[in-house]
Amino acid sequence: MTFSFALKKPNKLVATYEIVTPMFIGDVEQEATAISALAFKGGLRFWWRALVWSEIRNSILNNNNALKELHRREAELFGSSANNDKKKIYGKGRLQISVLHNPLKTTNKGVVHQEFANCKAARYLGYGVMEAFNRQGGTIRAGQLTRSCINENQTFQVELNSAEEFDKTLISALKLMGLLGGLGSKARKGLGSISLVSLSLLNGNESQLWQSPKTSAEYMSTVQELLKRISINEQAPFSAFTNNTKIWQLVDSQRNLYVVLDNYAVQLVKYRSWGNNGKVFGKDAERNFKDDHDWFKGNENLISTTFHPPRAMFGLPHNYFTKEGEAKREALVEWGTNTNEKKNENGRRASPLFFHVHKLSGENKQYIGIAFLLKADFLDGAKQKVLLNQFTERDKRKRFIVENKTVPLKEDWSVIENFINGQETNTGNVRFPQKKQIFPFNQ
Repeated sequence: MTFSFALKKPNKLVATYEIVTPMFIGDVEQEATAISALAFKGGLRFWWRALVWSEIRNSILNNNNALKELHRREAELFGSSANNDKKKIYGKGRLQISVLHNPLKTTNKGVVHQEFANCKAARYLGYGVMEAFNRQGGTIRAGQLTRSCINENQTFQVELNSAEEFDKTLISALKLMGLLGGLGSKARKGLGSISLVSLSLLNGNESQLWQSPKTSAEYMSTVQELLKRISINEQAPFSAFTNNTKIWQLVDSQRNLYVVLDNYAVQLVKYRSWGNNGKVFGKDAERNFKDDHDWFKGNENLISTTFHPPRAMFGLPHNYFTKEGEAKREALVEWGTNTNEKKNENGRRASPLFFHVHKLSGENKQYIGIAFLLKADFLDGAKQKVLLNQFTERDKRKRFIVENKTVPLKEDWSVIENFINGQETNTGNVRFPQKKQIFPFNQ
């Protein structure tokens, strides 16, 4: 008797993404040389968690048990180093991910990035990876990179292999990542934005799973289709899609990606900034947050209370510095539980407001600007406190502490929503006249 066995071919997904805006992603030396499988996997996990939370929470009565189920499913799919009796429970997970690309063109650290040099506002989106303005007598120049970046208009391919059939939520997460996401530092500010070009399933036969949006209307309907099953109204304990999520198209079709970045950044800086001698980019500052300014300048009526700057809602830490020539003073608002201990190691809470530049696949290859607000518990539940520090000297050896305390967080989402939906305080002009709401659908 003869037996024959047919080996089952593994399932394979092949996704091609285009780098839409400069990507500040790095190796161990913080040099932009390649896109690693680990970096992509980390990004994909974020989008998978954000998407699947609604489904899990709807089937489980409380957040704690829902989070346990989320972590279990995530570990089975992506892997986990968690141990049980000194044995790994999940290991590498069901997915094997590899990233393939040709040698990528980059712009080196120390080089003046000419496109950013020409965009006064967009440079502020790259705070920490490039210089915002000329200083030190011109030896440091506006747009000069402090980290290298991978240039735009290049593609990379991601291969995902699994012995089991791919979960639909994984495929949806790959799509959402290519509609709203990015990779690297400052991805939430629009840098490192990526667009999904193609997605194929190979399991003996090839199936095309993606049609790249050609117009902004197609883009909107594609996002809405992927999010149509979001049905939970309760605010999530982490960044995830709920019915409280807001997604907007703020900047309509443009031929130049840097115009999209600059249009968004101009409004962001004008809304948040006090201005230099009352001016922002040569125009009158809005000065929407007078109490923030007065608190930093030492107003005792604010320092003696539980006040904290409302702009903390844009993310922590939140820094204040005096300009050159003024008496040195600085302030730091960060995530802390008391004056001696921070809740996490660097006092950070990433911004809940994201910006993404998407490249449409139509004949003109135009760009649109997308903002979205993932409302979630801003800090960790009962420990929602912010740590306030004020000093009169930047030199740590000479610092005189003005204020060092924790105060309860005032979670006020209107601070962000007023930026998106409001008017310029000093002109009455709508900030984003091209704005269209994508999600929720009925508003």
